[in-house]
Amino acid sequence: MNAFREIEQDLKNGAADGKRVFLLCGKEAFLVHHYENVLAGRFGGGAGAGLDTSVFYGTDKNEDDIAAACETFPMFAPYRLVLVKGAGDVGKKLAGLLGGLPEQTKLIFTAGAAKKTMALYKEAAKHGAVYDFDRLGETDLENFAAKRFKRAGLAIMPTVLTDFLARTGYLDRDAQVDLFKVDGEATKLICYCKAESRNEITRADLDACMGVNLQTDVFALVDAISAGRKAEAVRMLEYRLESGESAFALLPRIIDQFETMVGVKELEAKKASPQRMLELLPVRYDWQLKKLRAAAARLASGTLYGALHKLYNIEPDIRSGNIPERLALTLFIAEL
Repeated sequence: MNAFREIEQDLKNGAADGKRVFLLCGKEAFLVHHYENVLAGRFGGGAGAGLDTSVFYGTDKNEDDIAAACETFPMFAPYRLVLVKGAGDVGKKLAGLLGGLPEQTKLIFTAGAAKKTMALYKEAAKHGAVYDFDRLGETDLENFAAKRFKRAGLAIMPTVLTDFLARTGYLDRDAQVDLFKVDGEATKLICYCKAESRNEITRADLDACMGVNLQTDVFALVDAISAGRKAEAVRMLEYRLESGESAFALLPRIIDQFETMVGVKELEAKKASPQRMLELLPVRYDWQLKKLRAAAARLASGTLYGALHKLYNIEPDIRSGNIPERLALTLFIAEL
C-alpha cells in the first residue's frame, strides 16, 4: 500500500491516534506538508499553535532540546506536540527516545528523501509510522483531486475530472509538475465557480481557467463513445460545436483516436508490451495508452474498422451538402 492510501486509512480508522512518532518524507513535498498540518491539527490544534507545541528545524543541533520538549507534560492540550521540520538523521540519544516516548507526546518529523538505512527511518518505522510519499498514480491522483473539490462543496463529473488532471500535466511522462501545481489549479477553479455562484465544475470552467484543450476533449469524447455513454458523448459534442469548433477541426482528431485504437488492437494481438506500444503508436503518455487500451477492449475489431469507414465518409458527405455537419457527427455517435 502506498503512503497516501495508508495515511488516509490510518486517519479514517483511528490507527494514527495510537502512534506517538511519525516520519513524513518522500518525493511529493506537497503531501509531506499537507499531512504535517493534518496531524498537527489532529493532535495539537495546528502547527505552531499554543504553549503545548514545540517546533524545531533540523535534528543535528537540537537533539537535547527535542528530547526535553518530548518529556514536557502538556498544560492545556491532550498531547504535547513536537514538530521537527527538515529532519536529518538522529543520534543515539534521540533514537533511543523514540521507543520510549511519554504517552502524552506526539513527535512528528518531516524530511525530503529519506533512506531506509537511516536510524530515524528505522526507529520511526519500529515505534511509530513512516509515510514515504512518492508521486501519485492515476487512481490516487483522481481521489486526491475529487476530495479537494468535495471539501470545497463542488461536484465534478468523472470525465471532467479526467480532463482537469490531463490539463495539469501531472501524469505526463517525465513531468516536472507536482501536487502544488495541481492544488493551485484546483484552487483557481474553486474560486472561479464560487464567484459564479455554481456548485458544479464543468468543461466550460476548465476552458475559462486553464485554456481550451481540444485534444483532451476529443479523447474524453471517444472514451464516452466506446463505453456506450452516447448521451454524454452527444452533450460533449454539442458543447464543442457551441463553443465555436467546426466539425472539420473535430473530425481529424476523432479519426486519429479510432486509428490509434485499431493500432492498439493489432499490437495486443501480437503480445506487444505497453512500452513497445508507446514507441510505435502516436501516444505520448502512459495514462493515455491505458485509457485507449480500455476503450479498444470495449469494441470488437469489426466495430472499430466499421467506425473508421464511417468517419472517413463524413467529411465528403458534409462538403457535398448531403448532411449538415452537426447531424453527421451526432448520427455517427448514435449508430455506433
